[in-house]
Amino acid sequence: MAGPKAKKKKKQQQKHGVDFKKIKRKVGRKLSAPKNATNIQIKSKAIILPEQSVATEKAGSATSKKGLVLDDLLKQTSHYNSKVRRDALTGIKELILKHPGELKAHKFALIEKLSQRIGDEDRLVKETLYELLKLDIQGSLILRMMTYIFRAMTHFSVEARLMAFKFLDLVVQNNSSTFLFYAEKILQNYEDIPRSDLFNMQDKSKVKNALLGLVRCLSILLCKSQEDGSHDKSESDEIRSQLDMVIWDQTVSPALMKLLADFPLHSTDQLSATNQEKHSLLDAEITEIFFNFQEWIDLPTAITNKYLPYIEMLLVEKTSDGKRVHAAIREKQLLSFFPYIPKLLSQHVSDDWKYSLLQAFTQAFMDCSSESKLKFACISILEKMLIHGAETFLDPIDPAILDHQITWIRELPELLVALGDKHPSSSKVVLRLINLLGGSATVHPSFLLEYEGLKSPFQAFFSTSDGEVMGDIPLLLQLLEEIIVGQLQLKPDIENARALLQVICTLDSEPTRLSVESLAGLSDSLPSYLLDIVHASQENKMTLVERHKIQRALDQLSNLSSQKQMPWVLCFSHKKFAL
Repeated sequence: MAGPKAKKKKKQQQKHGVDFKKIKRKVGRKLSAPKNATNIQIKSKAIILPEQSVATEKAGSATSKKGLVLDDLLKQTSHYNSKVRRDALTGIKELILKHPGELKAHKFALIEKLSQRIGDEDRLVKETLYELLKLDIQGSLILRMMTYIFRAMTHFSVEARLMAFKFLDLVVQNNSSTFLFYAEKILQNYEDIPRSDLFNMQDKSKVKNALLGLVRCLSILLCKSQEDGSHDKSESDEIRSQLDMVIWDQTVSPALMKLLADFPLHSTDQLSATNQEKHSLLDAEITEIFFNFQEWIDLPTAITNKYLPYIEMLLVEKTSDGKRVHAAIREKQLLSFFPYIPKLLSQHVSDDWKYSLLQAFTQAFMDCSSESKLKFACISILEKMLIHGAETFLDPIDPAILDHQITWIRELPELLVALGDKHPSSSKVVLRLINLLGGSATVHPSFLLEYEGLKSPFQAFFSTSDGEVMGDIPLLLQLLEEIIVGQLQLKPDIENARALLQVICTLDSEPTRLSVESLAGLSDSLPSYLLDIVHASQENKMTLVERHKIQRALDQLSNLSSQKQMPWVLCFSHKKFAL
Protein backbone atom coordinates (compact mmCIF):
# COMPACT_ATOMS: atom_id res chain seq x y z
CA MET A 1 0.00 0.00 0.00
CA ALA A 2 1.12 3.50 -0.65
CA GLY A 3 2.22 5.50 2.26
CA PRO A 4 0.55 8.67 3.44
CA LYS A 5 3.22 10.86 1.77
CA ALA A 6 2.55 9.35 -1.69
CA LYS A 7 -1.17 9.93 -1.39
CA LYS A 8 -0.63 13.49 -0.31
CA LYS A 9 1.63 14.19 -3.37
CA LYS A 10 -0.90 12.65 -5.73
CA LYS A 11 -3.65 14.84 -4.39
CA GLN A 12 -1.50 17.96 -4.93
CA GLN A 13 -0.89 17.03 -8.62
CA GLN A 14 -4.59 16.57 -9.24
CA LYS A 15 -5.24 20.07 -7.95
CA HIS A 16 -3.14 21.55 -10.87
CA GLY A 17 -5.27 19.93 -13.57
CA VAL A 18 -4.50 17.71 -16.62
CA ASP A 19 -3.46 20.55 -18.96
CA PHE A 20 -0.06 20.71 -17.36
CA LYS A 21 0.49 17.04 -17.17
CA LYS A 22 4.07 16.15 -18.14
CA ILE A 23 4.27 13.46 -20.75
CA LYS A 24 7.41 11.42 -20.95
CA ARG A 25 8.75 10.71 -24.43
CA LYS A 26 11.04 7.93 -25.42
CA VAL A 27 14.34 8.78 -27.10
CA GLY A 28 14.44 8.20 -30.87
CA ARG A 29 10.70 8.22 -31.41
CA LYS A 30 9.36 10.84 -33.84
CA LEU A 31 6.89 13.31 -32.43
CA SER A 32 3.53 13.47 -34.06
CA ALA A 33 2.40 16.86 -35.35
CA PRO A 34 -0.24 18.72 -33.37
CA LYS A 35 -3.75 18.70 -34.68
CA ASN A 36 -3.76 22.47 -35.25
CA ALA A 37 -0.32 22.57 -37.06
CA THR A 38 -0.04 24.46 -40.41
CA ASN A 39 1.72 22.85 -43.35
CA ILE A 40 4.33 25.37 -44.68
CA GLN A 41 5.92 23.22 -47.36
CA ILE A 42 5.93 24.66 -50.90
CA LYS A 43 5.81 22.42 -53.90
CA SER A 44 6.65 23.67 -57.39
CA LYS A 45 7.04 22.22 -60.83
CA ALA A 46 9.21 23.52 -63.72
CA ILE A 47 7.37 24.80 -66.75
CA ILE A 48 9.36 23.96 -69.87
CA LEU A 49 8.43 25.97 -72.95
CA PRO A 50 9.81 25.25 -76.42
CA GLU A 51 12.06 27.78 -78.26
CA GLN A 52 13.21 29.53 -75.05
CA SER A 53 16.95 29.44 -75.85
CA VAL A 54 18.94 32.71 -75.51
CA ALA A 55 21.14 31.71 -78.42
CA THR A 56 18.07 31.35 -80.60
CA GLU A 57 16.95 34.89 -79.74
CA LYS A 58 20.38 36.29 -80.76
CA ALA A 59 20.36 34.55 -84.11
CA GLY A 60 20.61 37.15 -86.87
CA SER A 61 21.49 40.02 -84.49
CA ALA A 62 24.80 41.86 -84.41
CA THR A 63 26.97 40.63 -81.55
CA SER A 64 30.35 41.45 -80.06
CA LYS A 65 33.29 39.07 -79.84
CA LYS A 66 31.81 37.69 -76.62
CA GLY A 67 28.47 37.04 -78.31
CA LEU A 68 26.57 39.88 -76.64
CA VAL A 69 24.02 42.00 -78.46
CA LEU A 70 23.80 45.77 -78.09
CA ASP A 71 21.00 45.66 -75.49
CA ASP A 72 23.07 43.39 -73.24
CA LEU A 73 26.11 45.62 -73.58
CA LEU A 74 24.14 48.76 -72.77
CA LYS A 75 22.77 47.12 -69.62
CA GLN A 76 26.28 46.16 -68.54
CA THR A 77 27.47 49.78 -68.79
CA SER A 78 25.59 50.37 -65.51
CA HIS A 79 27.07 47.32 -63.74
CA TYR A 80 28.52 47.86 -60.25
CA ASN A 81 31.83 46.28 -61.31
CA SER A 82 34.12 48.70 -63.15
CA LYS A 83 35.73 45.92 -65.19
CA VAL A 84 32.33 44.81 -66.48
CA ARG A 85 31.49 48.41 -67.43
CA ARG A 86 34.81 48.79 -69.21
CA ASP A 87 34.38 45.51 -71.09
CA ALA A 88 30.88 46.56 -72.10
CA LEU A 89 32.16 49.81 -73.62
CA THR A 90 34.90 47.90 -75.44
CA GLY A 91 32.28 45.48 -76.76
CA ILE A 92 30.11 48.36 -78.00
CA LYS A 93 33.10 49.78 -79.84
CA GLU A 94 33.81 46.42 -81.46
CA LEU A 95 30.18 46.03 -82.44
CA ILE A 96 29.96 49.51 -83.99
CA LEU A 97 33.15 49.01 -85.98
CA LYS A 98 31.94 45.66 -87.25
CA HIS A 99 28.31 46.69 -87.78
CA PRO A 100 28.08 50.47 -88.46
CA GLY A 101 24.35 50.15 -89.04
CA GLU A 102 23.83 49.53 -85.33
CA LEU A 103 25.03 53.05 -84.57
CA LYS A 104 22.52 54.64 -86.94
CA ALA A 105 19.66 52.44 -85.74
CA HIS A 106 20.24 52.95 -82.00
CA LYS A 107 22.02 56.29 -81.91
CA PHE A 108 19.61 57.92 -79.48
CA ALA A 109 19.77 55.03 -77.00
CA LEU A 110 23.56 54.88 -77.29
CA ILE A 111 24.11 58.57 -76.59
CA GLU A 112 21.60 58.56 -73.74
CA LYS A 113 23.15 55.52 -72.06
CA LEU A 114 26.80 56.29 -72.70
CA SER A 115 26.52 59.90 -71.53
CA GLN A 116 25.82 58.59 -68.04
CA ARG A 117 29.37 57.20 -67.93
CA ILE A 118 31.03 60.62 -68.43
CA GLY A 119 31.17 61.08 -64.66
CA ASP A 120 32.16 57.47 -63.95
CA GLU A 121 34.42 56.99 -60.94
CA ASP A 122 36.76 54.63 -62.77
CA ARG A 123 39.40 56.35 -64.92
CA LEU A 124 39.75 53.48 -67.41
CA VAL A 125 36.00 53.45 -67.98
CA LYS A 126 36.09 57.15 -68.93
CA GLU A 127 39.11 56.65 -71.17
CA THR A 128 37.37 53.77 -72.94
CA LEU A 129 34.23 55.87 -73.34
CA TYR A 130 36.32 58.72 -74.78
CA GLU A 131 37.79 56.44 -77.44
CA LEU A 132 34.32 55.10 -78.22
CA LEU A 133 32.79 58.56 -78.66
CA LYS A 134 35.58 59.55 -81.05
CA LEU A 135 34.09 57.14 -83.59
CA ASP A 136 30.99 59.25 -84.23
CA ILE A 137 29.95 62.19 -82.11
CA GLN A 138 28.18 64.34 -84.67
CA GLY A 139 24.63 65.52 -84.84
CA SER A 140 22.16 67.24 -82.60
CA LEU A 141 22.12 64.36 -80.10
CA ILE A 142 25.44 65.48 -78.65
CA LEU A 143 23.58 68.33 -76.96
CA ARG A 144 22.16 65.69 -74.61
CA MET A 145 25.72 64.95 -73.50
CA MET A 146 26.31 68.49 -72.27
CA THR A 147 24.14 67.95 -69.18
CA TYR A 148 26.35 65.08 -68.07
CA ILE A 149 29.53 66.99 -68.99
CA PHE A 150 28.54 69.99 -66.87
CA ARG A 151 27.62 67.64 -64.03
CA ALA A 152 31.05 65.99 -64.24
CA MET A 153 32.74 69.41 -64.16
CA THR A 154 31.44 69.83 -60.60
CA HIS A 155 32.51 66.35 -59.46
CA PHE A 156 34.39 66.14 -56.15
CA SER A 157 37.21 64.25 -57.90
CA VAL A 158 39.81 66.44 -59.63
CA GLU A 159 40.52 63.74 -62.18
CA ALA A 160 36.81 63.50 -63.08
CA ARG A 161 36.60 67.28 -63.59
CA LEU A 162 39.62 67.32 -65.90
CA MET A 163 38.21 64.39 -67.86
CA ALA A 164 34.98 66.35 -68.29
CA PHE A 165 36.96 69.15 -69.97
CA LYS A 166 38.47 66.53 -72.25
CA PHE A 167 35.00 65.34 -73.27
CA LEU A 168 33.99 68.96 -73.84
CA ASP A 169 36.98 69.49 -76.13
CA LEU A 170 35.96 66.41 -78.12
CA VAL A 171 32.43 67.76 -78.53
CA VAL A 172 33.69 71.20 -79.60
CA GLN A 173 36.07 69.67 -82.14
CA ASN A 174 33.21 67.88 -83.87
CA ASN A 175 30.52 70.52 -83.42
CA SER A 176 31.86 74.04 -82.88
CA SER A 177 28.37 75.49 -82.53
CA THR A 178 28.08 73.68 -79.20
CA PHE A 179 30.47 76.17 -77.63
CA LEU A 180 28.55 79.14 -79.02
CA PHE A 181 25.36 77.70 -77.54
CA TYR A 182 26.84 77.14 -74.06
CA ALA A 183 29.57 79.82 -74.13
CA GLU A 184 28.72 81.49 -70.82
CA LYS A 185 28.48 78.28 -68.83
CA ILE A 186 31.63 76.81 -70.38
CA LEU A 187 33.70 79.91 -69.64
CA GLN A 188 32.43 79.95 -66.06
CA ASN A 189 33.71 76.41 -65.57
CA TYR A 190 37.08 77.34 -67.07
CA GLU A 191 37.13 80.33 -64.74
CA ASP A 192 36.97 77.97 -61.75
CA ILE A 193 40.17 76.16 -62.75
CA PRO A 194 42.69 78.57 -61.15
CA ARG A 195 40.55 78.85 -58.02
CA SER A 196 40.32 75.13 -57.37
CA ASP A 197 42.89 72.64 -56.16
CA LEU A 198 43.87 71.58 -59.67
CA PHE A 199 47.29 73.19 -59.34
CA ASN A 200 48.24 70.87 -56.50
CA MET A 201 48.17 67.92 -58.88
CA GLN A 202 51.41 66.15 -59.66
CA ASP A 203 50.50 65.77 -63.33
CA LYS A 204 50.04 69.28 -64.72
CA SER A 205 49.75 67.96 -68.29
CA LYS A 206 46.04 67.28 -67.71
CA VAL A 207 45.51 70.88 -66.63
CA LYS A 208 47.41 72.01 -69.70
CA ASN A 209 45.19 69.86 -71.96
CA ALA A 210 42.11 71.39 -70.37
CA LEU A 211 43.41 74.89 -71.07
CA LEU A 212 44.25 73.93 -74.64
CA GLY A 213 40.57 73.16 -74.98
CA LEU A 214 39.90 76.71 -73.82
CA VAL A 215 42.23 77.98 -76.55
CA ARG A 216 40.18 76.01 -79.09
CA CYS A 217 36.94 77.51 -77.79
CA LEU A 218 38.29 81.03 -77.94
CA SER A 219 39.61 80.49 -81.46
CA ILE A 220 36.07 79.57 -82.52
CA LEU A 221 34.91 82.99 -81.36
CA LEU A 222 37.77 84.57 -83.30
CA CYS A 223 36.94 82.68 -86.50
CA LYS A 224 33.28 83.54 -86.17
CA SER A 225 34.15 87.20 -85.77
CA GLN A 226 36.34 87.13 -88.87
CA GLU A 227 33.67 85.36 -90.91
CA ASP A 228 31.08 87.90 -89.87
CA GLY A 229 33.39 90.72 -90.92
CA SER A 230 34.34 89.21 -94.28
CA HIS A 231 30.86 89.20 -95.81
CA ASP A 232 28.61 92.03 -96.80
CA LYS A 233 25.67 92.12 -94.46
CA SER A 234 22.12 92.95 -95.25
CA GLU A 235 19.99 95.01 -92.90
CA SER A 236 18.66 91.90 -91.15
CA ASP A 237 22.18 90.52 -90.82
CA GLU A 238 23.31 93.80 -89.28
CA ILE A 239 20.51 93.68 -86.71
CA ARG A 240 21.39 90.07 -85.88
CA SER A 241 25.03 91.03 -85.51
CA GLN A 242 24.13 93.83 -83.11
CA LEU A 243 22.06 91.41 -81.05
CA ASP A 244 25.02 89.02 -80.96
CA MET A 245 27.22 91.82 -79.68
CA VAL A 246 24.71 92.58 -76.92
CA ILE A 247 24.74 88.92 -75.90
CA TRP A 248 28.55 89.00 -76.02
CA ASP A 249 28.75 92.09 -73.82
CA GLN A 250 26.27 90.74 -71.28
CA THR A 251 27.39 87.10 -71.02
CA VAL A 252 30.61 85.97 -72.66
CA SER A 253 32.61 89.16 -72.23
CA PRO A 254 32.26 89.43 -68.41
CA ALA A 255 33.14 85.76 -67.96
CA LEU A 256 36.16 86.14 -70.22
CA MET A 257 37.33 89.26 -68.40
CA LYS A 258 37.14 87.41 -65.09
CA LEU A 259 39.15 84.57 -66.57
CA LEU A 260 41.88 86.81 -67.97
CA ALA A 261 42.01 88.90 -64.80
CA ASP A 262 43.09 85.84 -62.80
CA PHE A 263 46.28 85.49 -64.85
CA PRO A 264 49.18 85.36 -64.94
CA LEU A 265 49.28 83.20 -61.86
CA HIS A 266 51.84 84.12 -59.22
CA SER A 267 53.74 81.13 -57.91
CA THR A 268 54.37 80.75 -54.20
CA ASP A 269 57.52 79.75 -52.37
CA GLN A 270 55.78 76.61 -51.13
CA LEU A 271 55.87 75.00 -54.58
CA SER A 272 58.75 72.73 -55.53
CA ALA A 273 61.00 73.49 -58.49
CA THR A 274 59.17 70.94 -60.65
CA ASN A 275 55.76 72.36 -59.78
CA GLN A 276 56.96 75.90 -60.44
CA GLU A 277 58.06 74.86 -63.93
CA LYS A 278 54.61 73.40 -64.57
CA HIS A 279 53.13 76.55 -63.10
CA SER A 280 55.06 78.69 -65.59
CA LEU A 281 53.88 76.51 -68.48
CA LEU A 282 50.31 77.22 -67.44
CA ASP A 283 51.10 80.95 -67.33
CA ALA A 284 52.40 80.70 -70.88
CA GLU A 285 49.22 79.07 -72.18
CA ILE A 286 47.02 81.73 -70.61
CA THR A 287 49.27 84.53 -71.86
CA GLU A 288 48.91 83.14 -75.38
CA ILE A 289 45.13 83.30 -74.94
CA PHE A 290 45.60 86.93 -73.93
CA PHE A 291 47.60 87.63 -77.10
CA ASN A 292 45.00 85.94 -79.32
CA PHE A 293 42.14 87.97 -77.89
CA GLN A 294 44.12 91.17 -78.06
CA GLU A 295 44.26 90.73 -81.83
CA TRP A 296 40.56 91.55 -82.14
CA ILE A 297 39.32 92.80 -78.76
CA ASP A 298 40.40 95.99 -77.01
CA LEU A 299 41.09 94.65 -73.55
CA PRO A 300 41.09 97.03 -70.58
CA THR A 301 44.43 98.61 -69.76
CA ALA A 302 44.34 97.12 -66.27
CA ILE A 303 44.27 93.59 -67.70
CA THR A 304 46.95 94.34 -70.29
CA ASN A 305 49.27 95.74 -67.63
CA LYS A 306 49.03 92.46 -65.68
CA TYR A 307 50.77 90.62 -68.52
CA LEU A 308 53.52 93.10 -69.40
CA PRO A 309 55.74 92.36 -66.35
CA TYR A 310 55.46 88.65 -67.11
CA ILE A 311 56.53 89.19 -70.75
CA GLU A 312 59.43 91.41 -69.66
CA MET A 313 60.48 88.76 -67.14
CA LEU A 314 60.69 86.14 -69.89
CA LEU A 315 62.73 88.43 -72.14
CA VAL A 316 65.34 89.26 -69.50
CA GLU A 317 65.36 85.61 -68.30
CA LYS A 318 64.88 86.50 -64.64
CA THR A 319 61.93 86.50 -62.28
CA SER A 320 60.98 89.41 -60.04
CA ASP A 321 63.00 87.93 -57.14
CA GLY A 322 66.14 87.55 -59.27
CA LYS A 323 65.84 83.81 -60.00
CA ARG A 324 66.61 82.56 -63.49
CA VAL A 325 63.85 81.10 -65.64
CA HIS A 326 64.30 77.56 -66.94
CA ALA A 327 66.01 77.95 -70.35
CA ALA A 328 64.01 75.33 -72.27
CA ILE A 329 60.67 76.58 -70.93
CA ARG A 330 61.62 80.20 -71.62
CA GLU A 331 62.60 79.48 -75.22
CA LYS A 332 59.37 77.60 -75.90
CA GLN A 333 57.27 80.39 -74.44
CA LEU A 334 59.06 83.20 -76.28
CA LEU A 335 58.80 81.39 -79.60
CA SER A 336 55.02 81.46 -79.25
CA PHE A 337 54.95 85.10 -78.02
CA PHE A 338 57.29 86.77 -80.53
CA PRO A 339 54.79 87.09 -83.43
CA TYR A 340 52.54 89.27 -81.23
CA ILE A 341 55.22 91.61 -79.89
CA PRO A 342 55.29 94.18 -82.78
CA LYS A 343 51.56 94.81 -82.56
CA LEU A 344 51.70 94.85 -78.77
CA LEU A 345 54.37 97.57 -78.86
CA SER A 346 52.55 99.59 -81.49
CA GLN A 347 48.99 99.71 -80.20
CA HIS A 348 48.45 98.42 -76.69
CA VAL A 349 51.12 99.80 -74.34
CA SER A 350 52.20 103.16 -73.00
CA ASP A 351 55.50 104.78 -74.00
CA ASP A 352 57.16 103.76 -70.74
CA TRP A 353 56.27 100.12 -71.24
CA LYS A 354 57.24 100.34 -74.91
CA TYR A 355 60.78 101.44 -74.02
CA SER A 356 61.07 98.83 -71.26
CA LEU A 357 59.95 95.99 -73.52
CA LEU A 358 62.23 97.18 -76.35
CA GLN A 359 65.16 97.15 -73.93
CA ALA A 360 64.25 93.64 -72.78
CA PHE A 361 63.84 92.43 -76.37
CA THR A 362 67.21 93.89 -77.39
CA GLN A 363 68.86 92.15 -74.45
CA ALA A 364 67.24 88.83 -75.39
CA PHE A 365 68.32 89.25 -79.03
CA MET A 366 71.94 90.00 -78.10
CA ASP A 367 72.28 87.29 -75.45
CA CYS A 368 70.85 84.25 -77.25
CA SER A 369 73.11 81.92 -79.23
CA SER A 370 73.65 82.56 -82.93
CA GLU A 371 72.42 79.06 -83.79
CA SER A 372 69.38 79.00 -81.51
CA LYS A 373 65.78 79.06 -82.69
CA LEU A 374 65.24 82.09 -80.51
CA LYS A 375 67.79 84.11 -82.50
CA PHE A 376 65.98 83.57 -85.76
CA ALA A 377 62.60 84.15 -84.17
CA CYS A 378 63.99 87.58 -83.32
CA ILE A 379 65.18 88.02 -86.93
CA SER A 380 61.70 87.21 -88.21
CA ILE A 381 60.11 90.11 -86.31
CA LEU A 382 63.00 92.55 -86.85
CA GLU A 383 61.69 93.08 -90.39
CA LYS A 384 58.43 94.44 -88.96
CA MET A 385 60.22 96.65 -86.47
CA LEU A 386 62.89 97.91 -88.92
CA ILE A 387 61.49 97.89 -92.45
CA HIS A 388 57.87 98.59 -91.48
CA GLY A 389 58.67 100.64 -88.41
CA ALA A 390 56.47 103.57 -89.37
CA GLU A 391 53.47 101.25 -89.66
CA THR A 392 54.07 99.87 -86.16
CA PHE A 393 54.79 103.27 -84.59
CA LEU A 394 58.46 102.30 -84.14
CA ASP A 395 59.55 105.26 -86.20
CA PRO A 396 63.33 105.90 -86.06
CA ILE A 397 62.58 109.59 -85.51
CA ASP A 398 62.30 108.71 -81.82
CA PRO A 399 65.93 108.68 -80.50
CA ALA A 400 65.20 105.99 -77.90
CA ILE A 401 63.76 103.67 -80.55
CA LEU A 402 66.54 104.51 -83.03
CA ASP A 403 69.20 103.40 -80.53
CA HIS A 404 67.65 99.94 -80.33
CA GLN A 405 67.26 99.69 -84.10
CA ILE A 406 70.93 100.62 -84.64
CA THR A 407 71.93 97.92 -82.14
CA TRP A 408 69.92 95.35 -84.12
CA ILE A 409 71.49 96.42 -87.43
CA ARG A 410 75.05 96.23 -86.09
CA GLU A 411 74.42 92.73 -84.81
CA LEU A 412 73.57 91.36 -88.28
CA PRO A 413 77.16 91.20 -89.73
CA GLU A 414 78.47 89.58 -86.56
CA LEU A 415 75.68 87.03 -86.76
CA LEU A 416 76.61 86.20 -90.37
CA VAL A 417 80.28 85.75 -89.49
CA ALA A 418 79.34 83.49 -86.57
CA LEU A 419 77.14 81.35 -88.83
CA GLY A 420 79.80 81.05 -91.53
CA ASP A 421 79.08 78.42 -94.16
CA LYS A 422 77.72 75.85 -91.70
CA HIS A 423 74.12 77.10 -91.76
CA PRO A 424 73.33 78.32 -95.30
CA SER A 425 69.57 78.50 -94.76
CA SER A 426 70.01 80.66 -91.66
CA SER A 427 72.54 82.89 -93.41
CA LYS A 428 70.06 83.35 -96.24
CA VAL A 429 67.45 84.68 -93.79
CA VAL A 430 69.89 87.24 -92.41
CA LEU A 431 71.04 88.30 -95.90
CA ARG A 432 67.43 88.78 -96.97
CA LEU A 433 66.85 91.13 -94.04
CA ILE A 434 70.00 93.08 -94.91
CA ASN A 435 68.86 93.33 -98.53
CA LEU A 436 65.48 94.71 -97.44
CA LEU A 437 67.26 97.08 -95.11
CA GLY A 438 69.33 98.42 -98.00
CA GLY A 439 66.18 99.05 -100.02
CA SER A 440 64.56 100.99 -97.19
CA ALA A 441 67.68 103.01 -96.31
CA THR A 442 66.63 105.74 -98.72
CA VAL A 443 63.20 105.91 -97.09
CA HIS A 444 64.71 106.05 -93.60
CA PRO A 445 67.80 108.27 -93.85
CA SER A 446 68.63 107.41 -90.25
CA PHE A 447 69.54 103.90 -91.40
CA LEU A 448 71.65 105.00 -94.37
CA LEU A 449 74.81 105.76 -92.41
CA GLU A 450 74.55 102.51 -90.47
CA TYR A 451 73.95 100.54 -93.65
CA GLU A 452 77.04 102.04 -95.28
CA GLY A 453 79.04 101.09 -92.21
CA LEU A 454 78.18 97.40 -92.65
CA LYS A 455 80.69 96.97 -95.51
CA SER A 456 83.74 96.52 -93.30
CA PRO A 457 82.17 93.93 -90.92
CA PHE A 458 80.85 92.02 -93.94
CA GLN A 459 84.35 91.48 -95.33
CA ALA A 460 85.03 88.65 -92.91
CA PHE A 461 81.91 86.85 -94.14
CA PHE A 462 82.50 87.16 -97.90
CA SER A 463 86.31 86.84 -98.01
CA THR A 464 89.09 85.46 -95.81
CA SER A 465 91.91 87.15 -97.76
CA ASP A 466 92.78 90.81 -98.35
CA GLY A 467 95.06 90.12 -101.34
CA GLU A 468 94.41 89.13 -104.94
CA VAL A 469 94.01 85.44 -104.14
CA MET A 470 90.64 84.24 -105.40
CA GLY A 471 90.68 80.84 -103.78
CA ASP A 472 89.88 77.63 -105.62
CA ILE A 473 89.48 78.91 -109.20
CA PRO A 474 87.90 75.75 -110.70
CA LEU A 475 85.37 75.68 -107.87
CA LEU A 476 84.68 79.38 -108.32
CA LEU A 477 84.10 78.89 -112.04
CA GLN A 478 81.77 75.99 -111.34
CA LEU A 479 79.72 78.18 -108.99
CA LEU A 480 79.58 81.23 -111.27
CA GLU A 481 79.44 79.97 -114.85
CA GLU A 482 75.72 79.17 -114.87
CA ILE A 483 74.87 82.55 -113.31
CA ILE A 484 77.12 84.51 -115.70
CA VAL A 485 75.84 82.73 -118.82
CA GLY A 486 72.28 83.28 -117.66
CA GLN A 487 72.93 87.02 -117.25
CA LEU A 488 74.51 87.21 -120.72
CA GLN A 489 71.43 85.62 -122.25
CA LEU A 490 69.37 88.48 -120.80
CA LYS A 491 71.32 90.85 -123.13
CA PRO A 492 72.73 93.40 -120.66
CA ASP A 493 74.39 96.61 -121.82
CA ILE A 494 77.87 96.44 -123.39
CA GLU A 495 79.81 97.39 -120.26
CA ASN A 496 78.12 94.79 -118.07
CA ALA A 497 78.43 92.10 -120.74
CA ARG A 498 82.14 92.90 -121.16
CA ALA A 499 82.69 92.58 -117.40
CA LEU A 500 80.91 89.23 -117.28
CA LEU A 501 82.98 87.89 -120.19
CA GLN A 502 86.18 89.02 -118.51
CA VAL A 503 85.25 87.04 -115.40
CA ILE A 504 84.80 83.90 -117.52
CA CYS A 505 88.08 84.47 -119.34
CA THR A 506 89.94 85.07 -116.08
CA LEU A 507 88.62 81.95 -114.39
CA ASP A 508 88.76 79.62 -117.39
CA SER A 509 91.88 77.83 -118.59
CA GLU A 510 93.17 75.76 -121.52
CA PRO A 511 91.56 73.37 -122.15
CA THR A 512 88.35 75.07 -121.13
CA ARG A 513 86.43 73.93 -118.07
CA LEU A 514 83.10 75.30 -119.29
CA SER A 515 80.29 72.79 -119.61
CA VAL A 516 78.52 72.03 -122.88
CA GLU A 517 75.40 73.83 -121.65
CA SER A 518 77.39 76.99 -120.86
CA LEU A 519 79.05 76.93 -124.28
CA ALA A 520 75.66 76.56 -125.94
CA GLY A 521 74.42 79.55 -123.97
CA LEU A 522 77.42 81.61 -125.04
CA SER A 523 76.79 80.63 -128.65
CA ASP A 524 73.30 82.13 -128.37
CA SER A 525 74.30 85.39 -126.70
CA LEU A 526 77.73 86.31 -128.13
CA PRO A 527 76.66 87.11 -131.74
CA SER A 528 74.31 89.88 -130.66
CA TYR A 529 76.92 91.15 -128.20
CA LEU A 530 79.60 91.36 -130.92
CA LEU A 531 77.22 93.10 -133.29
CA ASP A 532 76.50 95.66 -130.57
CA ILE A 533 80.25 96.25 -130.23
CA VAL A 534 80.65 96.86 -133.96
CA HIS A 535 77.66 99.16 -134.00
CA ALA A 536 78.96 101.13 -131.02
CA SER A 537 82.41 101.38 -132.63
CA GLN A 538 80.98 102.75 -135.84
CA GLU A 539 79.15 105.45 -133.89
CA ASN A 540 82.40 106.33 -132.07
CA LYS A 541 80.78 105.89 -128.70
CA MET A 542 83.72 104.03 -127.15
CA THR A 543 86.91 105.51 -125.86
CA LEU A 544 90.35 104.20 -126.78
CA VAL A 545 90.73 102.47 -123.43
CA GLU A 546 87.35 100.78 -123.77
CA ARG A 547 88.26 99.50 -127.23
CA HIS A 548 91.51 98.02 -125.96
CA LYS A 549 89.65 96.31 -123.13
CA ILE A 550 87.12 94.82 -125.53
CA GLN A 551 89.90 93.73 -127.88
CA ARG A 552 91.61 91.88 -125.04
CA ALA A 553 88.36 90.16 -124.16
CA LEU A 554 87.89 89.11 -127.77
CA ASP A 555 91.44 87.77 -127.93
CA GLN A 556 90.74 85.66 -124.88
CA LEU A 557 87.50 84.45 -126.40
CA SER A 558 89.35 83.47 -129.55
CA ASN A 559 91.45 81.05 -127.55
CA LEU A 560 88.28 79.64 -126.06
CA SER A 561 86.52 79.37 -129.43
CA SER A 562 89.43 77.54 -131.05
CA GLN A 563 88.90 74.70 -128.57
CA LYS A 564 85.11 74.53 -128.93
CA GLN A 565 84.69 75.26 -132.67
CA MET A 566 83.12 78.73 -132.61
CA PRO A 567 84.65 80.23 -135.80
CA TRP A 568 82.38 83.29 -135.75
CA VAL A 569 84.17 84.42 -132.59
CA LEU A 570 87.53 84.18 -134.40
CA CYS A 571 86.15 86.35 -137.17
CA PHE A 572 85.18 89.13 -134.80
CA SER A 573 88.27 88.78 -132.64
CA HIS A 574 90.58 89.66 -135.53
CA LYS A 575 88.55 92.67 -136.53
CA LYS A 576 90.42 95.93 -135.77
CA PHE A 577 88.23 98.82 -134.78
CA ALA A 578 88.85 102.16 -136.44
CA LEU A 579 90.13 104.68 -133.89
